[in-house]
Amino acid sequence: MTPLGEKLLLALFAPIAVMTFLSIVIYRPFWIPDGSMKPTLLVGDYLFVNRAVYGFPALMCGLGFCDGDTGPFGDLPQRGDVVIFRTPEELHFFAKRVIGLPGDRVQMKDGTLHLNDRAVVQTPDGLFTETYILENGYLACSNGPVGLGDICEKPRMIETLPDARAYHVLNILDGQAGDNTPVFEIPEGYFFVLGDNRDNSLDSRFSHGVGGPGMIPMENLIGRIDLIVLSLVGEKGRFLRWVR
Repeated sequence: MTPLGEKLLLALFAPIAVMTFLSIVIYRPFWIPDGSMKPTLLVGDYLFVNRAVYGFPALMCGLGFCDGDTGPFGDLPQRGDVVIFRTPEELHFFAKRVIGLPGDRVQMKDGTLHLNDRAVVQTPDGLFTETYILENGYLACSNGPVGLGDICEKPRMIETLPDARAYHVLNILDGQAGDNTPVFEIPEGYFFVLGDNRDNSLDSRFSHGVGGPGMIPMENLIGRIDLIVLSLVGEKGRFLRWVR
């Protein structure tokens, strides 16, 4: 091959190699199979997970080697991050929002999140509506039992963390299993997660014995969800949408 041909091949394949590396190692595609993170993430959302933001061990866990500590590259997750992780017992991936970090105290009282013994502010923000369909998980409506194809309503609120990070959460009914909990003290090396759809989420409020993940070891963190690429169920306005 001539030198010119070698240069042309390099110019052709180098970008392909870079994009392949980014897609396999740095970003991982993921799709949402259930409604535990509504309204932030909807069933059928196809998204990219940033596996580099939390460091080299998160990259390794994404490849199936979840046995290291966070660092030396990257940072710990921040409260409010929407993340993908593995549970210690499962090989599946889960998507939830980081609420508690090492040293934090987390509790639910009458459906209100308390962080370090202070209530987190929730501001009413209308209703979240969707068409009632059969899907994975518990689907209840605040406007009573509805039939397939009817409109299902849930009160929507803006929850604002102490650092002013804000996001939407849903509350279906009062007095549900996760609305009142003991105080969870987050130990070193773990983090605490909640689903934004508070009455339809098995998260750190629930221990392994009742089907929840409990608190998550840092080494089981895969990455942060940054971008919704599109919705596989055709939801309007969910194309190249940043996750907050």
